[in-house]
Amino acid sequence: MIHLRWQESVYTYSSVVREARLKGVRAADLKLPTVVDFAVENTRADDWDSIVTCHAGRDSNRAHTWHLHKRCIGKHSLMSKYVDQGARPVCCCITSCGNFTILGTSTGHIEMFNMQSGLHRGVFGKGRAHDKTIRGLAVDGLNDRVFSGSADSTVKTWSFRDKTCLGTISLESPVAV
Repeated sequence: MIHLRWQESVYTYSSVVREARLKGVRAADLKLPTVVDFAVENTRADDWDSIVTCHAGRDSNRAHTWHLHKRCIGKHSLMSKYVDQGARPVCCCITSCGNFTILGTSTGHIEMFNMQSGLHRGVFGKGRAHDKTIRGLAVDGLNDRVFSGSADSTVKTWSFRDKTCLGTISLESPVAV
C-alpha cells in the first residue's frame, strides 16, 4: 500500500515548478503521463529500483523504474525494441527475486529487462507473443513460468528460461483490463 504522505513526497508539484523554472520549460513538460499499470517487488528494494510503471499518452513508449526507499524516479527508462512498430508498454510485472521486469506491449510483444542494469534481456516468442495488445502478465514464484493474457482472447504460458510458449488457452472473450 502506498501511503499518501509518501505519494506526496515523491514528486510534489512545487518541486516540478521549481525545476521547470531552472530549466526554462513548462512544468507540464516535466511531469510523466498517467500511470496505466505498475508493479512493485520489495525483495531487492534496498539494492536497486523496485517499482516499474507504464504510462498513457505523451512519452508512453517507455516504462520507468522507481526507487522505493529513495522515493524518487529510478535510473532506467525501459523502451521496447519494437518501438518503430508502434509498441508501447501497457502492462508489467516484476519477478519475485526482484531482478527482472517483464513488459507487455500494445503490439503483442512481451519483453524482459534487468531491473539493476536496465538492459534488454530477451523477447518471449518468435516475433509477437500475441496477435493483439497484452492485457496482463504474471510470473510464478520460482521464475519458471510466465503467464500472459491478451485482447486476442488467449492466455499463454511461457518458459521463463528459454522464452518459448508452453501452452495456449483460448477464451470466449478478450482479456480485459
